[in-house]
Amino acid sequence: MEIGAYFSLLLGQALKVSQERQRLLLSAGAAAGLAAGFNAPIAGVFFALEIVMGSTFAASAASVVLLSAVIAAWIAQIGLGSQPAFALPAYEVRGVLELPLYMGLGLVASLVSLVYVRSLQFSQQCFQGKIAGLEGLAQIPRSLHPVIGGLCLGLVALNLPQILGVGYETVESMLQDVQFPLHLVISLLVIKLIMTAISFGSGFVGGVFAPALFLGASLGSAYGKILAITLPGAENYMASSPAYAMVGMAAVLASSVRAPLTAILLLFELTHDYRIVLPLMAAVGLSIWLVEYLHPQTIIDNTPEPEPSVPLAEPSLPASLSVAEAMQPAPLQIADNLPLVVAVQMLLDHRSHSALVLDQDKQLIGILTLRDAYRWISKSKTDTETDSLLQQPVQTLCTTELVCAYEDELVTDATDRMSTRGLQQIPVVERDRPQSVVGLLTQEGINLAYSLSQIREALEHQLEKPDFKDLANEGDKGTNDPTDPE
Repeated sequence: MEIGAYFSLLLGQALKVSQERQRLLLSAGAAAGLAAGFNAPIAGVFFALEIVMGSTFAASAASVVLLSAVIAAWIAQIGLGSQPAFALPAYEVRGVLELPLYMGLGLVASLVSLVYVRSLQFSQQCFQGKIAGLEGLAQIPRSLHPVIGGLCLGLVALNLPQILGVGYETVESMLQDVQFPLHLVISLLVIKLIMTAISFGSGFVGGVFAPALFLGASLGSAYGKILAITLPGAENYMASSPAYAMVGMAAVLASSVRAPLTAILLLFELTHDYRIVLPLMAAVGLSIWLVEYLHPQTIIDNTPEPEPSVPLAEPSLPASLSVAEAMQPAPLQIADNLPLVVAVQMLLDHRSHSALVLDQDKQLIGILTLRDAYRWISKSKTDTETDSLLQQPVQTLCTTELVCAYEDELVTDATDRMSTRGLQQIPVVERDRPQSVVGLLTQEGINLAYSLSQIREALEHQLEKPDFKDLANEGDKGTNDPTDPE
């Protein structure tokens, strides 16, 4: 998958196409790589649309991704045969009472995926010298980092060779119910996770997609073996460990790369068995829900980015940017007893996305947005309901459970709270008087503040040069009085 993505990225740069075309080629390459590698073209398409393209894909983009996945899978079948990447056993269904056990596997898979992602991030920080006590790693030339990663991996592999490579042979052995001892399966799970992190952080080739499948298979196999030991009469109502290994692969993959549909379709294409869909959906759904709930911003980001032809509109924010620099100091404010129709008209007249709702004492009680007003009006089924709605006071309709910011805090802290709730604007209040409004922080204001700070830094850097200092001084002399003939 990653080889296909990087190849398409290089192709786009060689052809000098636009950034939008580069992203489309990147999606097509990722889909082709996954389709050819696992003989799973449908999962390849959904991975590209779900992860690489995100919410930006259109019908034309989907057609390109579909064709690339089909052609890649067709060529792979010509050269390698039509067999899937893993020879999987027939899935066993022992009863509906087994479903809670798969949900338990989803719970454990979410924890493993969180540790997996955090370990990758921690390893990167170690090799960048950002961890106390390991600052010396940043002094080592970057070209030697993969050597360090490869050396660590080789030394461990002397005693545990199953961790080498993508591990398909080991995964297939687990799926075929080769009798690995329980302690060996747990060792493979832990050591593979650590070695993948070291490889990832050092820049050693290894990827993150195939290791997630390895970790999921190891986790599911160990989970099934532990259940068989601890539950009395387990053989009568639960499947063997390969069934849990298959579901574990999907659960860890989904919660690691945030691709639930890709994980479900991948296992469905590999097994060709509809009976596996129900436990798959249960484990994957619970796993990714828990990960989103516990750490909504934790995700593996190993997809190459196309080189932008123009500066990006929303780059990362500088750490020193404060809310006071980015907020709108005089937002639209409306009284809480105004009818909705009057409030909406004020929003339209001021061309504003939102307005702060204040009571008679000028204390903040809520926020009203055009999106909320449109949703309420569109839900009204009759003219009578609409008229009644428009006559209601704003205080009964506005959002009162507010997420607020303070003008003396950093924008990065405020945007973390905004992204967690999916908000585009939040009120800025006084820290000691949380009902007293001082401004409104919006996404547009944040982007503008960043652009201004970026241009200001670039301009200050240029003004340090002697030639530009002279020009600036001449400009200051010429702007005192434009009508002065001298």
